[in-house]
Amino acid sequence: MSAESTLIPEDVLSSDIAGEPESPLNAEEATMIVLDFLGRMGRKVATPKSATLNGEIFVVEVDLKRGTARAHVNSTTREIVEYSITSQAEAEARTFPVPSRKSLMIIVGLTTAVCMFIVFRSLNMPTEALLGVLTGASDLLIIGGFSAVPIVIFIIWWRRRG
Repeated sequence: MSAESTLIPEDVLSSDIAGEPESPLNAEEATMIVLDFLGRMGRKVATPKSATLNGEIFVVEVDLKRGTARAHVNSTTREIVEYSITSQAEAEARTFPVPSRKSLMIIVGLTTAVCMFIVFRSLNMPTEALLGVLTGASDLLIIGGFSAVPIVIFIIWWRRRG
C-alpha cells in the first residue's frame, strides 16, 4: 500500500473537516446564531427586530428586555464579527427606586395605623376604642374597614405603576 492511497481527497477536507458551510447563510439562520450567542451571554431576548444583508455581513437587531443588541454575522464563516448592546437608561425605566417587599410591608402597616388614628380622632373616639376593634366590636370593625380603603387603593396603584 502506498502512502498516497490513504490520503483524504482535497474536496472532502475543504467541506467536511474544515467546517465550511454548504449552503449560504440566510436571515433566519443569522438570527438564530445571534439569539444563541445572546443566550450564552445571559441576555433575555424579547423579540428579534430585523436581519439585513450588507455585502457579506448580516446585521441582526434584537430587542432585549432592557435594551437593544446589534450583531454583525459573517455570511461565509457564520461567525459573529462584531456586536454591541445598548441598555435603556435607568432614569427612563424608573423615576425613583422601588423599596423591597419588607420595606413596602412596613410602609403599608404604618400608613394603616396612621389612617386608623386619624379616623378615630375625627370621630372623637378615645384611643381605648382601638381595643374594641381588636376584640370584635362590629361598628368599630366597619370604621376600620373604611379606613383601610385608602390603603388598598395605594397598594393597587403601587403595584400597577411598576
